[in-house]
Amino acid sequence: MALLGKKNKNHISAEKIEKSLATLGVKDSPEVIYFDTIPSTNTEAKSRQDTGRRTLFIANSQTGGRGRLGRSFQSPPGCGLYMSILLYPELSLSDGGYLTALAAVAVCLVIEELTPLRPKIKWVNDIYIGEKKLCGILTEGSALPFSDKMKYAVVGIGLNVTRGVREGVESLATDIESECGMRLDRCELAARITAKILELSEENNRNTVLEEYRKRCFLIGRRVRVVTPTDEYVATVLGIGESFELLVERADGERVSLITGEVTLRLDC
Repeated sequence: MALLGKKNKNHISAEKIEKSLATLGVKDSPEVIYFDTIPSTNTEAKSRQDTGRRTLFIANSQTGGRGRLGRSFQSPPGCGLYMSILLYPELSLSDGGYLTALAAVAVCLVIEELTPLRPKIKWVNDIYIGEKKLCGILTEGSALPFSDKMKYAVVGIGLNVTRGVREGVESLATDIESECGMRLDRCELAARITAKILELSEENNRNTVLEEYRKRCFLIGRRVRVVTPTDEYVATVLGIGESFELLVERADGERVSLITGEVTLRLDC
């Protein structure tokens, strides 16, 4: 498909991001590794998991960007923020949903700080402006041998910064520039999001993340189609549970707690 829009003139550099992180007062600042083009920052981060050092991988474009459930994520040059943070959190593997929620909240908070926009979250990993997708988040990781403790985690973020929407899906996706007319510096944006993720990752912030996530979840009270590996049905969203699960009520009155699955508002019923 053809790509619309022109490149962001704010070139990315590792040095500029590192300087911004220092200005923001980030302690034990992660190493920053920049690629002009790479298949996937998440894949690169996972390949370097044994370094033991927190690292931010960022690219000007990706040729094999990925989303949840193996979906492709278009990453045209100069149009977005394509980054992955390699972390070594003291969490269990079951906390992957928490890390995804934490990253979503961090992205929303930074956008709210820098622009007049008020993004919302679609469970579990998408950020929207109105009914259009602005950002996707993909968290991956593995456990230590004979344990459910995380060996490492990779938090991947794909954020549309300036115009680069694929032809044919303009009604489904959007970007910061199109929504508010502001062309943000991608290095500053990457640094602020990284700093916010690290800040929220500190101990005792889980309740704060849950509160902020719930405030921004726009599915609550709406009817959705739920698709799981074993079932598909229509339900009404009741809320977000303590473990960031989606609480829904099926048409027959049964209440279900979704840890994994896919939900969509585009119903054919």
